[in-house]
Amino acid sequence: IYTLPTCTLFYPSDPQHIDHVLAQIQAECLTKDMWFDEMSDTLLRGLFLSLSREQTTAKAPVPPLFEPFRQVRLSILSRCEEPWDAEQMCALVNLSKSQFYAYYRAFFGVSPKEDLISARLNRACNLLTNQLLSVSEAAAQCGFMNLCHFTRLFKRRFGCSPGAYQKMHHHP
Repeated sequence: IYTLPTCTLFYPSDPQHIDHVLAQIQAECLTKDMWFDEMSDTLLRGLFLSLSREQTTAKAPVPPLFEPFRQVRLSILSRCEEPWDAEQMCALVNLSKSQFYAYYRAFFGVSPKEDLISARLNRACNLLTNQLLSVSEAAAQCGFMNLCHFTRLFKRRFGCSPGAYQKMHHHP
């Protein structure tokens, strides 16, 4: 599962991170708090995953525009409630709409619009599950200006209306 080299010396980029994780594992084993075995296992798996990710990305050539697009995607999805339009997104990397959409799909396997809608719907699920909001308030906080459009997309994605979802999953 992990892509770590075997029988080969390699140098991680952040050895202090390894020390920190090992110290956390040691603390778990010494204190023997509830579920310390599971926590130690999780910490170790996280360490192996981060080292594997580092080894994989170190070998794979990164396309020149990937990092700017990754930053743009992070900006868009972390502020998904904002009224993003194609021109705003394209301006972030100074490309035409057709170039922007082509690169975005090539890098992330989805169009920027589909990605934004998905982020908004996921945020709506979180709000409907963990907040005391009406469906219309949740939709507005996720950037949906049209409640009918929100409800239609939500139902298509999750198989039930936002109100039904909220009743089934609400955790006060």
